[in-house]
Amino acid sequence: MTQDVIFLLQGALPVIALYSAALAWSQVRIWVGFGPLGLLFLLIFLISPPPQTAALPPMILALWQIWAVPLALMIAPVFWSYIQALTAEPKGSDTRLDRADLVPAGIAACAALAAFAMPTPMWRAAFQNGEAELGLGAMLVVGTLNVMAMLTYVQWLVYGIRVYRRLVAYRQKLRDLFASTEQKELLWIHWVIGLFALNAISGLLLNLVFSIFSLVDADTVSSTIGYQITTLASTLLSLMLVAVFGVWGLRQRPGLAEARPDAAPEKYNKSALSLPDQQRIARKLNRAMHAEHLYREPDLSLWRLSDHIGVTPNYLSQTLNEHLQMSFFDYVNRSRIEEAKSHLLTSERAVTDIAYDVGFNSRSAFYTAFKRVTGQTPSAFRKASPQRTVQP
Repeated sequence: MTQDVIFLLQGALPVIALYSAALAWSQVRIWVGFGPLGLLFLLIFLISPPPQTAALPPMILALWQIWAVPLALMIAPVFWSYIQALTAEPKGSDTRLDRADLVPAGIAACAALAAFAMPTPMWRAAFQNGEAELGLGAMLVVGTLNVMAMLTYVQWLVYGIRVYRRLVAYRQKLRDLFASTEQKELLWIHWVIGLFALNAISGLLLNLVFSIFSLVDADTVSSTIGYQITTLASTLLSLMLVAVFGVWGLRQRPGLAEARPDAAPEKYNKSALSLPDQQRIARKLNRAMHAEHLYREPDLSLWRLSDHIGVTPNYLSQTLNEHLQMSFFDYVNRSRIEEAKSHLLTSERAVTDIAYDVGFNSRSAFYTAFKRVTGQTPSAFRKASPQRTVQP
């Protein structure tokens, strides 16, 4: 039964990956980030052959296993390139990979080329259990490929941490520019990071199980329950990874694409903005928020507010961060929460209606912001308040 499920999943994975790659590349003209996304799908396709390939000649299978190592080492860097494109700032940033990102794949590719250049008897001894004795050079090539194959899983864990740190900085940038960020926060990437981590762990376990049982009897490795379960988990996680990228990645657009280039806050150490200037801007902000209720605009942005009060985005951002000591996101949403509190205390209107009226795009975003500010949910606040005076 387990073998049948593995056969089915391993057959579906490359088909879905190749189809997703074609879809991604068909949209490159819309957004350049679809390029690395398509390459990511293609790499998964190339290292995930369908089970029917087991019928191929042993030398062909060995060649695939060798070249799968450098290809697998390209997955994490290409994923990083895609994340760079998704989180690029308005002025644009270089999303090309650094040379250091390509070093592991380059080393594995050199080892694969060296393996390909081996004499046939030594090749069979190294990769097909032949009887020829391996020389020092051949042992070095085989050892390098084995080490780089194990390094693939470590690399995925390292890049997962790197992507997470990039997302933290990206969300802070969103809060400096937008009053509503829930559609731009890339929360689905956390699922991708988790799947990468689980795939890395399952891959390490798969290699460990294979190594242990191959010492006993290499011919029965694939029939052991532990090996089958670990293979099933690894294949299922890979399929889930492709599915998540296919569902969300093909629809996602960069969150900062709407931002004007002049709206990206710069460092303030060279700013000429004085404290009296910041106080003047703060008064304009207060008037725009409380007299004109600008916070009720669901898609209010830093540059929209800066245009409204007649100051530059950088000066507005500096006033918010230094004088008022809060992000643009927090400042606008606190104003929204204050009006929502008033409605909750003086009316029986539905919480969702109040949320949309004060400027939130969703009920969940309203609940999260309300609890962050008051420590209570809107319903709990309404029930617990002794000052509640419902107007007829």
